[in-house]
Amino acid sequence: MITNIDYVLKNLPRHSDDAHKGDRGRVLIIGGSVGLTGAMCMASNAALRAGAGLITAAVPDSLNHIFETKLTEVMTLPLKDNNGEISVECAKDVLKFALKCDAVAIGPGLGVSEGGRSVLDLLLCEYSKKLIIDADALNILSKDVSAFGKSSADILLTPHVGEMSRLCGKSSEEISRNRESVALDFAKKHNVSVLLKGKDTVITDGNEIFVNPTGNNGMAKGGSGDVLTGVCVSLAAQGVSAFKSGVLGAYIHGAAGDLAKDKFTEYAMTPCDIINNLADAFKKISEN
Repeated sequence: MITNIDYVLKNLPRHSDDAHKGDRGRVLIIGGSVGLTGAMCMASNAALRAGAGLITAAVPDSLNHIFETKLTEVMTLPLKDNNGEISVECAKDVLKFALKCDAVAIGPGLGVSEGGRSVLDLLLCEYSKKLIIDADALNILSKDVSAFGKSSADILLTPHVGEMSRLCGKSSEEISRNRESVALDFAKKHNVSVLLKGKDTVITDGNEIFVNPTGNNGMAKGGSGDVLTGVCVSLAAQGVSAFKSGVLGAYIHGAAGDLAKDKFTEYAMTPCDIINNLADAFKKISEN
């Protein structure tokens, strides 16, 4: 099925006039490492623009001052780290905080350290709400996809073709030729939802399958996926399933990207332009 605006409107989270910030969803995003602080900032700011009430970025303690400076409206959770990557010692602290949140994303700028692996493993074992897994967290999982069997969480994976290749063991060329069937089979086998990024992004929970019509090649720049992760986790925290957060998130993210292209061209637009056009994308969708 091609995602259409009627489906998006029908499933967008709605909030009462007297809602407070806690009613709009609590988000935790875990990641960041030396050289990759921007990924977390983009994901966090996108989550804020997508409507969640409280956003916390869990980041290495030694880099926390960077996030405190760059993120005005997002809180931080400094974590024990090892040379700029989160350490094994912080896993229980992350889980304790995550259990208070409605949705968690892990991966933007995370790195592939043992600390990241420990945090992800504990979340899979102990966290049962919505869990969005992206970027380096996918690369960690690719070493042992049986880890999904430990989890009772509502999981959305957001791989690009290269990450999907590492997850499923198929070549990038084979995946590109069979995007829908590869995503569907993997989702069904591992009881997760998959958002396979690229032209005509595919989103499936192993039963339903959607193809996203929005977006353009100006979005093929480092950071666009981090923005998508932020949008998806924000929508999930506001009450939609992980699968629907992927369907809606891909559509809204692409719509914002199309607006950015109109303003800046596919050459000059940046991932931050996608964030800055999320408000207009929501407005345009809501006016239909």
